[in-house]
Amino acid sequence: MLLHLLRKKLKQKEYKEVTPILSRMEAQVTTLTQLINDLLDVSKIQMERFDYTDEQLDIDAVIREVVETL
Repeated sequence: MLLHLLRKKLKQKEYKEVTPILSRMEAQVTTLTQLINDLLDVSKIQMERFDYTDEQLDIDAVIREVVETL
């Protein structure tokens, strides 16, 4: 949320070259948040307290995200 606020403030001051960097930072924070949630799920699985829900995976979006990150 703070990155989003920072990006908004920088856009108002015409620091446009910083905006793409902040977008990548936000993406990495999102990735780290998902990783933490996944690790918590692993912990629940080990404790046999995990409720599994099946969901579809958009492989194109995953590949695009990996390419953008790299």
